[in-house]
Amino acid sequence: MTAKAAPFTILAAYAVLLGATAALAPPLASVALMLPACAILLWLMPERELVSPRLLAAAFTVMTAAQICIPAYYTAQVPGLPWISLRRIALLALIALALLRLATAARARRQLLSTLAAAPLLLALSLGFDLMAALSILASPDPVVSAQQFADLAFAWRLPFFACVLVVTDEAEAAALVRLIAALSLPVAALGVADFLAARNFALDIIPHGLLAAMADANPGVRVLMEFNPWRNGLFRAVSIYNTPLSFGEFAAICAPLGGFLALHGESGRDRALGLATILAAMAALFVSGSRGGAVGFLISMPLLALLAAIRLARARPNGLAGPIAAAGALAVGGAALSAVFASRRLFNIVFGGDDSIGSTAARSEQMDMAWPHIFDSPVFGHGLGLGGIVVDWRPSPDAPGSIDSYLVSLLVETGFPGAGCYFGALALAACACLTIYLRDRDPRAALAGPLGCALLAYEFYRLALSQRENQTLVYLLMALAFVVIAQAKRRKAREQARALDAPRRPTVYAREMVSSPPI
Repeated sequence: MTAKAAPFTILAAYAVLLGATAALAPPLASVALMLPACAILLWLMPERELVSPRLLAAAFTVMTAAQICIPAYYTAQVPGLPWISLRRIALLALIALALLRLATAARARRQLLSTLAAAPLLLALSLGFDLMAALSILASPDPVVSAQQFADLAFAWRLPFFACVLVVTDEAEAAALVRLIAALSLPVAALGVADFLAARNFALDIIPHGLLAAMADANPGVRVLMEFNPWRNGLFRAVSIYNTPLSFGEFAAICAPLGGFLALHGESGRDRALGLATILAAMAALFVSGSRGGAVGFLISMPLLALLAAIRLARARPNGLAGPIAAAGALAVGGAALSAVFASRRLFNIVFGGDDSIGSTAARSEQMDMAWPHIFDSPVFGHGLGLGGIVVDWRPSPDAPGSIDSYLVSLLVETGFPGAGCYFGALALAACACLTIYLRDRDPRAALAGPLGCALLAYEFYRLALSQRENQTLVYLLMALAFVVIAQAKRRKAREQARALDAPRRPTVYAREMVSSPPI
């Protein structure tokens, strides 16, 4: 075989292999084999910016709206293919456009790499979780299931993260995304309130009964949702568009600090009104969902945000009384809220749980005890992504599937200590970096950092007691915003340092010019 004939022989063999796979194997195998060819084509694309930033931003907006407002179980199944939904279609369109822009625009590649490189440790932790999730497949008792879970992680979480970093280039665009999320949270919360008042699940009930029965037969998640008992402490627990009220409460706890950003630092009265509405909607969602972890996350993140905002105000106006007054007000309001929770038996049961919640708390403790032997059996690579419930095999009833309530326990079982450490470490580091920027950077554009850090803290706290993954795409978008905020803060600091180094030289040059000039 000559050197010139080798590429054609390789391409012919690749085509034969692809054709045989399409004829004999499931459709997903053919798609997987086409990925290398797609990557080569993208690599060979000319530099012409085939996708404009405006088109990519529009696709990103559609994807975000679909992820937040459309139930995940609104799907159809084609044999051999993944579940097809409006969420996946919108996400697929965004990814296709983002890849084309990256392949044909060097400017976009430089911007993406520059933003990610601004936080190297955070990037290492974030991608370290992906690496450990991939390596867990090798130790999995069911590699096919773990590989499917990893594909879902890469497609539905990580790729939107990269698309967000590509679309959102500065704090102004990040604030625009926060406005979009806040606005979309209002109908989600309104649907939950309607569910609570009518004691029914409207998002599920509008599906025709015949179609719903077929969906339940094909999708175990829909069957679990139909059989879920929505009552606790005599109150109906709304789910809105989610599979469980706990995920609905988690969504509210995440959105509340974002509403706080608009209420505290909005550029207009419309922004402040939207922020206040978002906070009130989040509080209503927490009440109608009966989410204990969401309520505790709210009580941690919102008083913290108010206190940090007061400190930021005091540093911006060191000679005024606005900062101390705001700090005293934040402490007073936070203390009053906590006092009301502990003084009222009804509020205490809503936030921390009553007699109906004893079994849930005991179940989490029992799951932890059952998980430790499995964790130490494979502490580095775990037992495979997505298999924590099967490995631990804790069941609320004999005929129920195995499950784990805490995402920390799930990751320890599935990805080992390195995977869990990278995931929770990335969240903690991003939150701390954002809060530090909020306190130290007096530039108005840095005002998003504090609420963003509080939202990540509320989510991370709830992860200790909740393992559902319905809000993961939203959280990965917030992590992308954290990279943008950190990168912009570092660039501002570098510019300020450069100006400070140049400042002493300018008067000297000016003085020399004045001396050398003839008198008037």
